[in-house]
Amino acid sequence: MENRPWYVFRGRCIGIPTHPSHGLLFNVMRELEKEFIGIGEVKGHKFTQIYASKWGFIYEVDTGGRKYYEVFKRRLNHQYNIVSYPGSKSFGKWAWTIGSLEKAKQKLLSFEKQE
Repeated sequence: MENRPWYVFRGRCIGIPTHPSHGLLFNVMRELEKEFIGIGEVKGHKFTQIYASKWGFIYEVDTGGRKYYEVFKRRLNHQYNIVSYPGSKSFGKWAWTIGSLEKAKQKLLSFEKQE
């Protein structure tokens, strides 16, 4: 996988061409949706982006009966030019489920300190 620099331009993460044959074309990284309804094992859960930074995200998850927060690091999928939302196998590695918004904010801030 080619390692390229990524920059934010007009709210979108873009790749800067590193080879002259690439011309002036940019690879636009598709950001995560602000709101969506879960499918599969989280079918029917409402996900709402609460915070986004260059290090990660906080999403509020509403199951219809309770609310909790998913905090995760920003992961770029260069193959599909998207920012990845974590799957169930990512939790405990680069994503965490947290019960309170204050603790979720603390976890998100810890990503910045790791840089």
